Amino acid sequence: MITTTYKGVQVASPVSQITSDYTLGVTDSGSQIHNEGATGTVTFTLPPATVGLSFDVANVAVLQKLILQASGTDYFQAIQWKSAAGGTTSFTTTTLNMAAYAKIQCFVAGVWHVVMNFGFVTP
Repeated sequence: MITTTYKGVQVASPVSQITSDYTLGVTDSGSQIHNEGATGTVTFTLPPATVGLSFDVANVAVLQKLILQASGTDYFQAIQWKSAAGGTTSFTTTTLNMAAYAKIQCFVAGVWHVVMNFGFVTP
């Protein structure tokens, strides 16, 4: 779980703001992550897709791109598309689309399932 400091004590943070490239770990599973304040493209690299891991990701930085990067031969699977092995999916906001959101979860080893998404999602 991503941590933050509150009144001098390091605590688990259910919602985390990350404005630069970041590698998510297994212990970050269940986190809600956003990129508010980012001044450019931000890439979140996912850990190997292991059954039970999940992440809620939101792109709330206006006119910026948020990229989710699968590791190794892992791939993303949504209702209407599937990425290549080691593929990416991206979320781009515009002035008309102030936020994009995705919940990704692993139900089958090696596959990140896009369970829910709002906004632009492209493989």
